[in-house]
Amino acid sequence: MAVRWLCETVAVSRRRPLHGLLLSLGVLLASLLLAEVGARLVYRAPWYERLAAEQGEHREFPYERNRYNLRGPSHDHPRPQDARRILFLGDSFTFGMGVERDEDTFVRILERKLSERLAPAGVEGVEAFNGAIIGSLTDLWVQVWDEIKARFEPDLVVIVFFLRDGTLSGSIPEFFEEIRDEIALRNRGSALYRASALFRTVRDARDAALIREKHTARFVDAYLGTTEQTAEWRRAQERLLYIRDDARERSVATAFVVFPILAGLDDDYQFEPLCTLLEEFAREAGLPTHSLLPTFRGLHGPDLWVSPHDQHPNERAHALAAESLLPFLSDLLTAH
Repeated sequence: MAVRWLCETVAVSRRRPLHGLLLSLGVLLASLLLAEVGARLVYRAPWYERLAAEQGEHREFPYERNRYNLRGPSHDHPRPQDARRILFLGDSFTFGMGVERDEDTFVRILERKLSERLAPAGVEGVEAFNGAIIGSLTDLWVQVWDEIKARFEPDLVVIVFFLRDGTLSGSIPEFFEEIRDEIALRNRGSALYRASALFRTVRDARDAALIREKHTARFVDAYLGTTEQTAEWRRAQERLLYIRDDARERSVATAFVVFPILAGLDDDYQFEPLCTLLEEFAREAGLPTHSLLPTFRGLHGPDLWVSPHDQHPNERAHALAAESLLPFLSDLLTAH
């Protein structure tokens, strides 16, 4: 009897670990199944395809354009005697890509608020010309300056320099186009990627993190890397100094604004050394300089984007930029 009881006890003890293992596996499989169902409900397309699609949509907004094919009014009328005029040069951030109404861009907000602020000083309005071009670098800014300077007769030219503008990275979609084919080819060759939305979600997140690291490294190298890597930044400096010198000959004041990348805006902002480098260049060049990094620091980047996959500044970001720039530009116009 004792022997039989002992044998049964041993058998039960052997079955219990197996039972526990099977139970754990069942729970794991059920969890994975639920996660797969949830992923299938929310997954639409790879993130890089959504990014390209959203920015493509924003490019197609019915932006108001003038006869120079630039955004907003061209102010072709004769310059009012007691008015002040500002020419803004920059890329898609200054253009206001993704912001459908022109009056919601920081250029137009500043035009209104500067007119109000300077009215007691006898200034009869401020007119702003948005000379920014989507996807442009400094070579096109020089062309805009040369085309507009005599016709618009600005009192002040404001160069709004986004961190991309000293690199050859191109726009964000252009950067991803370089590697999206490689990613797509690898994903098409993966049966698990094709079959499982959960696996696609995890793989896409991993790809996005790796590409962000590569994109960040390319930005840093463009300013702090080898002679070959920093070639565009050196060319940009020459063009900016050309605009400064030509403006001085025309008695036009020149200002320099640093526009940061709107991501990771916490205390250890990874692009801060680049913002500092740009500020140092401008100050050494004798340009009044204003960085927008303190304005955006501490904010949640996606709250400032025009969409979840497009980091162009939205209406809130444009309003914050205008508020930050208002006293800076007001002082420059008053001193002019």
